[in-house]
Amino acid sequence: MARSHNHSMGFILIFIISGDEPDEEHVMVLIITVLWKSSLHTKCRQVIEKDRIVDFLLELLEYQLDDRVIGYAVATLSELWKSESLRGKLRQFAVPKYLELLNTSLHSLVLEHVCTALGRASSDPQCMDMIDEAKGFRLIFVLLPSLDVDEFDKYEDFYEPQTIIAAAECLAMIVENTQFSLNPLKGMYEAIWDLVDLLTHKNLDFLAAVCHLIVVIASFDENSKIMVDAGIVENLSKLVSTEHTNLRANLCKALGKCCNDGVTARRFSCKHVMDKLIKYTQSEHKVVRDNVPLALSGLSEDPLNCVMIEALGFLPFLKKCIHSDNPDTAMAAVNCLSNVRKASAAIGQFQECTTKH
Repeated sequence: MARSHNHSMGFILIFIISGDEPDEEHVMVLIITVLWKSSLHTKCRQVIEKDRIVDFLLELLEYQLDDRVIGYAVATLSELWKSESLRGKLRQFAVPKYLELLNTSLHSLVLEHVCTALGRASSDPQCMDMIDEAKGFRLIFVLLPSLDVDEFDKYEDFYEPQTIIAAAECLAMIVENTQFSLNPLKGMYEAIWDLVDLLTHKNLDFLAAVCHLIVVIASFDENSKIMVDAGIVENLSKLVSTEHTNLRANLCKALGKCCNDGVTARRFSCKHVMDKLIKYTQSEHKVVRDNVPLALSGLSEDPLNCVMIEALGFLPFLKKCIHSDNPDTAMAAVNCLSNVRKASAAIGQFQECTTKH
């Protein structure tokens, strides 16, 4: 496979070095597609990192004849972000073009790769400043379907599911990289309601991405309260029966994160969430098993849920998770077991008190 990519790269380099641009659009699409596919491989990416090729890719961001060329040019440059030596150049010349395309392009492929590229670039504080200045967060948020405006199935005739998934993942990365713990959704009340509505979407990959976005957005208490009012408990609870691996994993995180108090945790248990979560502990996928304690840690904020956690047989599983190589899993298991012990002690004291009287 690597040898095949190297041969293809040789032909492409001849085009670029010669300075001649192919006459036919489909040839240019083929060239940029091979460049993108090659950029996914470390050794090939090292060849593409040369200034002449990077300059060629930057020029293609303004290609007029076929939007696919722009989309795959963005995708290739996005892969080149992995090279720290190129980040200064990409920050100066590529990121402003991404933001311009975000504001002007209607092509699904272009927007998909722009979202991925901006998500990666958001790890850089200077790029985050550029994204904030351009109102990038809001521009990306409007790519998500709104139940009030569009029926979900009709919306996908305009934007492909992969574009919507990329937008959700990009938003999550931007929130995670926002400086000074500022809430990018502050004042966007209707947007949070729309986000909760998205949990009724039928695309499981998209639902997994939305759950991840909910996890990072729920880090802000004001967002969590709005999501509870918007029906987050009901919508998340309906998804627990899924067999989709990534959705299960992200759903566990979302369940735990949205239990910001004992009342919300109790509402989840009334939807029989824990009865279904016990099946997750037997999953063949480690990513699912690792995230179960995160759900239980949040649910255990309610003492009655602690009784159910013990009654349903979660304790042996949680004790194993204490020794997990995943620190988040281990910490969540410790927290859940601590809450269960506190609840058991309180029940014991109550029983002792009632016996005496």
